[in-house]
Amino acid sequence: KAMKRFFIFTFLLALLFFAIDGHLVTVTIIYQSFVYWPTGSGIHFDGLQTIAWSLSWVISAGLLIALPIVFCMTLVLFCFGLLNRISPAMNLFSLGFPMAIIAGLTLIYLTLPNLSEAYLHLTRELLGNIGEILRSGRSV
Repeated sequence: KAMKRFFIFTFLLALLFFAIDGHLVTVTIIYQSFVYWPTGSGIHFDGLQTIAWSLSWVISAGLLIALPIVFCMTLVLFCFGLLNRISPAMNLFSLGFPMAIIAGLTLIYLTLPNLSEAYLHLTRELLGNIGEILRSGRSV
């Protein structure tokens, strides 16, 4: 039974990958890597500062995608924790967990249509940044 769930989950993730054009982005990344960094050429960085800026950009891009859902879920769970603290006689755990799940699914439903555009925008920006890094390193 666990394997059946695993295969269904994997199949749904593969469909989501194709729905947000992940296969096209992957092919674009592979093509652009050969354009900016031809086979047989070395890679030249301006230094560790460039790598640190690139890493900070990736982390901030991930935060931009995840922060709205994380904030809303924290707010929902905080409200239920506050209600549980105010009225301990009520069993809000039996109400809080399903409501948190419903809120999470609703937030995913609301943010999923814009996720592919944001992902593609961030990927194009990342490819542009990598191209600038590799072009500046090659000209030195």
